[in-house]
Amino acid sequence: MFLLLFAQLARAQSKAQPEGCTIILSADTVEIVGADFVMDFDVFVVRSLKTKRCGYMDSEANWILPPLYDSLEDYSTFMDDNEERVQYSEAQKGGKWGFLQGATREATPFLYEAVNVQGITNAFLLAKYEGKWGTLNPQDLKSWQIPAQFDTITGDHTMNEEGRYRAQKAGKWGIIDGKGEALLPLRFDKLDRISDTLFRVCEGDSCYLLGNTYQRLCPCKYEIDAAHWSDAKPPFEYKEGKFYGLIDEKCQPITAAIYRSSFFFIEGRACVQDRKTKRWGYIDETGKWIVEPKFKEIGYRRIEVDGVDGVSARLKGRKYGVIDSEGKWLLSPRWYAAPSFGWSATLSPVKHSPRKYSYVDTKTFSRVLKENYSETWNFYEGIALVKKGRKWGIIDKKGDWLINAQFKERPSVDEKRRLMTIFWKGKWQMAKF
Repeated sequence: MFLLLFAQLARAQSKAQPEGCTIILSADTVEIVGADFVMDFDVFVVRSLKTKRCGYMDSEANWILPPLYDSLEDYSTFMDDNEERVQYSEAQKGGKWGFLQGATREATPFLYEAVNVQGITNAFLLAKYEGKWGTLNPQDLKSWQIPAQFDTITGDHTMNEEGRYRAQKAGKWGIIDGKGEALLPLRFDKLDRISDTLFRVCEGDSCYLLGNTYQRLCPCKYEIDAAHWSDAKPPFEYKEGKFYGLIDEKCQPITAAIYRSSFFFIEGRACVQDRKTKRWGYIDETGKWIVEPKFKEIGYRRIEVDGVDGVSARLKGRKYGVIDSEGKWLLSPRWYAAPSFGWSATLSPVKHSPRKYSYVDTKTFSRVLKENYSETWNFYEGIALVKKGRKWGIIDKKGDWLINAQFKERPSVDEKRRLMTIFWKGKWQMAKF
């Protein structure tokens, strides 16, 4: 009996730590917030189970900001690299919001109903006070740059660069400068930026285009999609009912609304879904089919095959291959999911049967690992996260297990620093391997 109890105790102790890694941050005292993707960040949010407050920890499980806050925004230090400024993040304390700077100190008082950082390289700090939005002065964060008087303030990369923003007050939209002065009077029911030089505005049922200096150009009854990119150029995409078409800068349709999907042009071509056949193909900027709409699916990620660029596609059945810019097969259909080639890794995951995944060489596209997996992720730093049966583990490029499949929830992994968050004994914890 003693030997049996001793053996059971030994087995229980052996499971105190997962196989192949060591827990460095236990869930007995803290909770990792957003643990399923936390390893995307160098600094992460942790909540103390004792105080129920949040703070920041580094990747070695050291506090860099004590747990004093009701809520904290995720913080990524890569945004601070080679920048003159230090990133701001949003925090809540005592029911009020404020900003932190550099993940280590409070930059503003905590007296706002809500706060928001917009933009990256030219970020501006929005704060809501007594029900109205304004922006804080970056030179003196205790004072207003744009006084809190608007229902909404928003911008985008290009407008931020130019120091102008879209604003709404009493239900009407206009454009303001960095001091809150109106550049375009706030009288419009709708205001969309179409490109760097075009806006579409509506007053009641009357809609028209404005130039970059807000001069009226022409009527425009069509709903034109806002610019996908800051350098968007005509033709643009417009929507009529549930369908889409091409339109020029004078709001004249180039095609009827004959496409089922939203789209944008890259190097003079766009991937669209035909309204009638529901099949995919490519059009040029005049709406002419470059590749006839015959495919059930077409991917967007670039795949190089023998020096020729292509994308994944499915013509019929369930299998995917790779086509070139003319719709010709570079790789005949052979996989049961669109491949995700294009990463720098020499091995890439593919679904080679209806329920199984493995890896192929990204140069020869031949299978290199014999093992079958339930799910696979890309290799990075020589390792990959895979699911075997119902549990997750980590393999190397030979297919050998670095960490056996033992986790029911998918870990978040920092491959370079060999850190991971794992769901172990019913809680998220941090481990080193």
